[in-house]
Amino acid sequence: MVKPQTDVFWKALVFTTVVFIIGVYLGVVIEDARLEGFQEEFDNLVVRWGDLRLQSYYYQNIDELSCEKSIDENLKFGDRIYEDGLILGEYEQANRLTDKLEFEKKKYNLLKTEFYINSMVLKEKCDADYDILLYFYMDSTEDLDIKAQQNTVSRVLGDIKEQYGPNLILIPLAADMDISVISILLETHNVQSFPSVWVDSGVVLQGVYSLEEISSFLSPPPSP
Repeated sequence: MVKPQTDVFWKALVFTTVVFIIGVYLGVVIEDARLEGFQEEFDNLVVRWGDLRLQSYYYQNIDELSCEKSIDENLKFGDRIYEDGLILGEYEQANRLTDKLEFEKKKYNLLKTEFYINSMVLKEKCDADYDILLYFYMDSTEDLDIKAQQNTVSRVLGDIKEQYGPNLILIPLAADMDISVISILLETHNVQSFPSVWVDSGVVLQGVYSLEEISSFLSPPPSP
């Protein structure tokens, strides 16, 4: 005959186990639903990017009279891709029960890299007056010092982006996702440590810099 205390123990263990399994299952279901929502938004972003890219090709092959429209659309897309990146970051911090997000992050990194290349070509061809910042960071680092520095730099860049608005194209790129084109950018811009900020004037700022220090390499912000 099972003793009452032992019976209560096993019942409690079974109950706890069932609750734990249900909790994990619900967590995965909720994350899948949220990921599906982001996937839909990401797919829409890819479609918008395809449209923008084709517009740019069209404008570049016509004449410089079309530059104004092309620049305007590019800047709008830059703001949207930046805002979607913030949403992705919030989602990642909320839950990491599955690895599905890693694949989406790689695709998003590639999309941002292509957008950077297009922005550089457009700026040169149309003599556009916007600034471009590339923010290189480590996505999967466990180094607490690097994480702290990246958090600081991210906040500073967020403040700069808010100050400059669409006149600044800010593109954060993860340097540790084994993407060859980003490796080429790192080598081309001589980025050797993280976090680092590359300004399209050719300056590389490695480590933590203040808003004033980074802004000194940019055009004056727009008047309020």
